[in-house]
Amino acid sequence: MKIVRGSARIVLLFENFVLKFASITPLWGIVKETPVLVFRGRWKFIPNMTSRKWYWFMKGIRQNITERRCWKSCHESFLVPTYFSLGFISIQKREKGEEPTWEEMNKLVNKMGSVTKNQVYTIDPHCFSPKNFLRNNSGYRVFDYGDASYQPLRFTEYILRWRKELSEVFRAG
Repeated sequence: MKIVRGSARIVLLFENFVLKFASITPLWGIVKETPVLVFRGRWKFIPNMTSRKWYWFMKGIRQNITERRCWKSCHESFLVPTYFSLGFISIQKREKGEEPTWEEMNKLVNKMGSVTKNQVYTIDPHCFSPKNFLRNNSGYRVFDYGDASYQPLRFTEYILRWRKELSEVFRAG
């Protein structure tokens, strides 16, 4: 088993499956920081601190939920299957392969742009980090496609809208 920490989720990698948990670190921060702020008489800082940390906790839940919804809606071959999600936890297939280089990702994003009327450039660039993709005999596979951004076009909506075109891009590499 391997543990990977993302910005809003903690991922446990097993041989054949992956467990993705919304990180409870932000909630722990609320529990730790609130008494300190109360003790120091800084009551006015509590709502801001709480809402900021709650946002990060909910981001992990939104990522798990959107990943499951996207997989359930399209079952595209370039997506690693997300079998189950309760929001705070998701179960996904463990996919094997190599992480693409930044140069490969730049070429891939350019190809995606050419087949999707450049809508790829309206998505949070974090979605196209090589750490979210694998390259194997099947082409490119996306295993981190949950989205919690507030961009005009979310990654999962983009996938659903352009799934046929993206399937060709990811297969061809």
